[in-house]
Amino acid sequence: ATFEQELERWRYLRDRFAELDPAQTVFVISNTQNNLETEVFTESERDKFYFTDAGLDALIQSLAEYFRTRVSKIHVQVVTRRERSEELNDNKEVSYLPLDQNEWKGSKQSWNNWWQHLELH
Repeated sequence: ATFEQELERWRYLRDRFAELDPAQTVFVISNTQNNLETEVFTESERDKFYFTDAGLDALIQSLAEYFRTRVSKIHVQVVTRRERSEELNDNKEVSYLPLDQNEWKGSKQSWNNWWQHLELH
């Protein structure tokens, strides 16, 4: 019953995404949701929410192809939990939020501190 509304919503989001200038955009990749392992995915689906260098490199390559630009023009920041990033090398721009009791998003203070360290102007 709401198919057309949902389709329009996704078209709108797609169009806004297509208008981004990758040279002026920071793409934030996050898997900080606390209940990923208990409510969203099963134990056998860890590869869907654990970051690896290969997965991030593939994402960056896809963004570069989508925006028809060089990989070096794509700026990605990763925000994660330390235990979900075992396969990341130190050469990525990775920030770690501490585990907290909020089931969904993490504490507002942790996120505010993280946004401030980007110094976006």
